[in-house]
Amino acid sequence: MSVQGSGGALARKVDEPVAAVPAIDAATPAIPSQPTHVAFEVLKVYKGSGGAGEPVKELAPATTFSVVKTENGWSPIARDDRLLGFVEEARAKSLQ
Repeated sequence: MSVQGSGGALARKVDEPVAAVPAIDAATPAIPSQPTHVAFEVLKVYKGSGGAGEPVKELAPATTFSVVKTENGWSPIARDDRLLGFVEEARAKSLQ
């Protein structure tokens, strides 16, 4: 592929709404800099703890992410230093 002589755009504008990320409070630990867990199956990510409502995102199998903390069987997760939402603790497999 040659990039010479092309006057086309290198990227396109995406008009998708950005899902709201979960709020964290002062008691929430910092987001780990390295992935701590992996999805072994399609992993549904919810906006809030407890899985109420529709998932806001799905992670593909083999996707790595960081678990920020775990409370009542649900964990807020992050990827690339950004909170994604909450997943069931039992579905987040530790990278050890």
